[in-house]
Amino acid sequence: MAVEPRYAGIPSDEAPGSESGPLALLPGEERITEAPGAGGALFVLTDRRVLYAGGSEDRIIAESARLTDVAAVRLERRSRDRRSAVWGVIGLLAAIAVWQVTRSESVGAIAAAVVGVVSIALLADYWLRRPGIMLTFLTPGGPLGGQVEDADAGAAQVFAAKFERQRAELIRRTRPGPPSRPFGAVRNPLL
Repeated sequence: MAVEPRYAGIPSDEAPGSESGPLALLPGEERITEAPGAGGALFVLTDRRVLYAGGSEDRIIAESARLTDVAAVRLERRSRDRRSAVWGVIGLLAAIAVWQVTRSESVGAIAAAVVGVVSIALLADYWLRRPGIMLTFLTPGGPLGGQVEDADAGAAQVFAAKFERQRAELIRRTRPGPPSRPFGAVRNPLL
């Protein structure tokens, strides 16, 4: 007698847990919702875990944590990256130095103009770039999450709210209720 696989009647691409890659679901796990992140990243909420698959420019490939292990969720604005401003100021100072040090006036002016244009572009990048939003889940193993585009901020808020509801429901289902009377307590006859 042959034993049939558990999902024999379901095509392999529809069977739970059949998804491959960093967002593979565990057997019996179901996907609740998902939210886009920056650069092609994706947040996925299941009935048991929260998953994050990093985007093309993210150093993280994939992360996951059980809902009961997450202590808190944060949705916050990131500050601007000051590297471009620092390099812009350094470049402007270097442009002035090149112009003053070069013996040939025309060569010095051209070199200073090139460095100055690049520096001004870096400063403009700093002032025009929006800071961005971070969706982070705090776990005992460290923070889980990544950046979210400004256009997807509403979807990130909805995702965080659904996460809180799902986590509260999971904790409510898995925690036993309090006993009707504390263990070892004696009922007071006067009450």
